[in-house]
Amino acid sequence: MAGVTGCGADAPVAAPGPTASTAAMSWTGTHLTGTDRTLTWDVVVPRSAGSPVADELNPRTTASVEYFLDAARATV
Repeated sequence: MAGVTGCGADAPVAAPGPTASTAAMSWTGTHLTGTDRTLTWDVVVPRSAGSPVADELNPRTTASVEYFLDAARATV
């Protein structure tokens, strides 16, 4: 029973490590500006492009900024 552990499963095999890429994701900036009572903001939100993760990254980044702005507005 070479290569089998005591529980009957095969021994773990090391997964390949991450690969480095020298190409950076391209991005542009989208401005979110506004005023609420005494609070004024002008925030540049990075918008990624050229990568499969950009479709996931962009909404999460925008949501994080909007969450921060909502919290700031709640203090004024």
